[in-house]
Amino acid sequence: MMVSMNTPARTAPRSTTLDAGDTASVEQLTLLPATSTPARFRLSKETCERGMRHVAEIRQMLADRAVDAVVDIRPDHDQAA
Repeated sequence: MMVSMNTPARTAPRSTTLDAGDTASVEQLTLLPATSTPARFRLSKETCERGMRHVAEIRQMLADRAVDAVVDIRPDHDQAA
């Protein structure tokens, strides 16, 4: 089955920089205030810090495990085929 989409082709490459006239329409986004989060989803500072410590411990454990898992992949030429 073949699906065809009728979308116009882009003729000009996209620009990653703004022209001088485009900067007037640019707005700075702001973070939502903490009070917009429902109370049941708010975490204390201590809980956040404990969670971040736990994540760091897990990352270290995985890094240590990855170092131990390095396998020597050189062929063993001493073995008979």
